[in-house]
Amino acid sequence: MTPLPALLIGLALPALTGWLCVRLLERGAGSLSWPERLGYALLLGPAGTLWLTDLISIWTSLPLTLWTMLALQLLFLGLAAGLVRWQRLPLLVPAAPIARDPKRWLVLGLGVLLTLSILKLVLAGSVLTLQVPTFFDDARDNWNLRAKVIVETQHIPVQMPGEDGAGGGVASYPSTLPLLKAWLVSLAGGWSEALVNSVQSLWLVIAGLLVGGAVGRRRGSAWGLAAVTALLGLPLLGIHALHSYGDLMVAAFATATILAFFEADRAESREGFFAWLGLGIAAVALLPALKNEGLAVFFPSGLLLLGWVLWRSLRRGDSERSDALRALMGAGIAVAVTTLPWLVFKWAQGLTFGNAHAIGETGFGWQTGVLGAISYHLFSEGNWLLLPGLALVLLALRRRLAFGPLLVLTLSCFWIFAALSGLFLISTDLGHEALKQTGYGRAMVQVSVAWTLLVFLLLPDPRDEAA
Repeated sequence: MTPLPALLIGLALPALTGWLCVRLLERGAGSLSWPERLGYALLLGPAGTLWLTDLISIWTSLPLTLWTMLALQLLFLGLAAGLVRWQRLPLLVPAAPIARDPKRWLVLGLGVLLTLSILKLVLAGSVLTLQVPTFFDDARDNWNLRAKVIVETQHIPVQMPGEDGAGGGVASYPSTLPLLKAWLVSLAGGWSEALVNSVQSLWLVIAGLLVGGAVGRRRGSAWGLAAVTALLGLPLLGIHALHSYGDLMVAAFATATILAFFEADRAESREGFFAWLGLGIAAVALLPALKNEGLAVFFPSGLLLLGWVLWRSLRRGDSERSDALRALMGAGIAVAVTTLPWLVFKWAQGLTFGNAHAIGETGFGWQTGVLGAISYHLFSEGNWLLLPGLALVLLALRRRLAFGPLLVLTLSCFWIFAALSGLFLISTDLGHEALKQTGYGRAMVQVSVAWTLLVFLLLPDPRDEAA
């Protein structure tokens, strides 16, 4: 099988499982727009099924051949379809509407700009992604090499070639992304740099669907198109979509988590509340499957966000204690299935807890010069264009909206930015990366998608002002 059919089939099968899971969580609420449904399906399906495949393999020593992975994919699809049938849920229900802008010329113009942005990335990807093997060390060593080891050995590695001993380095990372690449390579029947590198564009597609769908549902089609166009125009985000890094995957999951809990907090119906809450819990449960930052920063942050949203709902009288207990029980089951086996395995195998370096090997203390390096990265390098400055201005001018109806979204974006930036300010290893203008950029990729969503929900609508 050539790379393109392998990519399409390899993503379509788990995405269908993801679609069925979204239907199970949404039920008849019709809370999501169609881009959001597709985005969550593409996000939860491939990551969820491959992570479960990973856990099954490391605990049973099941060889990861093509037929094993295909059988597990069909098993997951069958289970999801069986649950949908058992609940008697229709596969297709009306989505939350996206209002059409009456000014067709505006929608047409934004559509042309979005098309040009997509073409720009496609043309760049045709050279940088499809024709040239990745030359970035983290992309090569952390992700593609582990995918190749899985393909060659048919097992998840606990020691990588060139590492001094078992348990350290990148072998301690979760293998969801490398296993996804290995699954596609197995379908293709041979290693393909173009195939394994093209996976990265999936996360930018998902980010665009989530941001565009959410903004469009709340503000109309023109705003949704503008938000996606702006997202694709962020330089560092485009670079990460063309090279095999894992940070854009984390960004998509972080945005999916924040969006789900924000919408749960603002839900006007009980069905919508539980639909968004379920999507948020599903995303949180998979955060440890992405990168070590997912376990160390985003996973506990997601659990805190869940607790805060439940507390706010109880305080307002929108839900009862039984509803909160039901949500917490669901979260506990999801974590027990997806996270607990991984933590126990890491402990049993002596895999390090930390980002490539064990936490015990990392020094902590205020890092001189890092604050200036962070400021330089955000405002002087052009990585994010107007996004940081615009966010600050809007938070000041639109503070009633930001800290009123958008409070959960605003504070969530603040928190992940502060948590990640704080690590660079106090960690010797990460501080060194910030001073070299390397690692901090990857951290801000993880933040940027959610901040784009916040900015486009804060921007004033000139049409409203004119009215």
